[in-house]
Amino acid sequence: MSLKAIGIMLLLFCGIGVLNSQNINTSYGKNRIQYHDFEWKEYESEHFYTHWYKGGRELGSFSANYAEESYKNISEIIQYQIQPKISILIYNDLSDLKQTNIGNEESFTNNGGVTKVVGNKIFVYFNGSYQHLEQQISEGIAQVLIKNMMFGSNFKEIVQNAVLLDFPTWFIDGLCKHLSEEWTNANDNLLRDGILTGEFESFNDIIYRDPLLAGTALWNYIINTSGKNAISNILYISRIDRNVNHGLLYVTSKNLPQTSAAMMNYYA
Repeated sequence: MSLKAIGIMLLLFCGIGVLNSQNINTSYGKNRIQYHDFEWKEYESEHFYTHWYKGGRELGSFSANYAEESYKNISEIIQYQIQPKISILIYNDLSDLKQTNIGNEESFTNNGGVTKVVGNKIFVYFNGSYQHLEQQISEGIAQVLIKNMMFGSNFKEIVQNAVLLDFPTWFIDGLCKHLSEEWTNANDNLLRDGILTGEFESFNDIIYRDPLLAGTALWNYIINTSGKNAISNILYISRIDRNVNHGLLYVTSKNLPQTSAAMMNYYA
């Protein structure tokens, strides 16, 4: 069994526990020092269990409502839904989130990183900006839905597909990022500066420097030239044929090298 498959097996085991409802004294993570216990409370909605603790009632209510709205939009775009409800754990600030063992501290301070997801659990925090909270929630939902769609939802499917499917990081994470905030001025500025300075002469140059920017840029190009319906079709064909090139060829009539070259011309 490959290291990739073993890693996903471990990830699945981490996310296998079911959260109890209402007042729960529990700690998510044992390896990082816990400065205080979180007494979790829960809002249940159609597709989510939204967990919050003391001082976070308003955040919990806001997030529960926004999550349903975001789930509807994303599931319509990718044409996929899942049956088990998704858990969202909301931390009142970054310092509380750092007490968990779901990732190193740099993961949560890197603005270019992706929202932390373990199984069907999404971990988010509040930094004073509701827009930032919305982006984390949307990105987490996109990750859960897309990874369930591409790799399956049960243990056997995940392990099997982890061995058979080898999608590049920019392909999945770039789409999740784009679905959470679309194409931003910051992305536009980064790409423009890279092209004008000669740092980004090809798509591979962007991947080397910033895989997330590369994926977001390519998906933005595809959506602008082929429409949002292209997303679900590319994902479906790529999964069935286990090949990103086949998905792109089916929808855009261009393979990855041709699509990425057209993308560079588009932005230039």
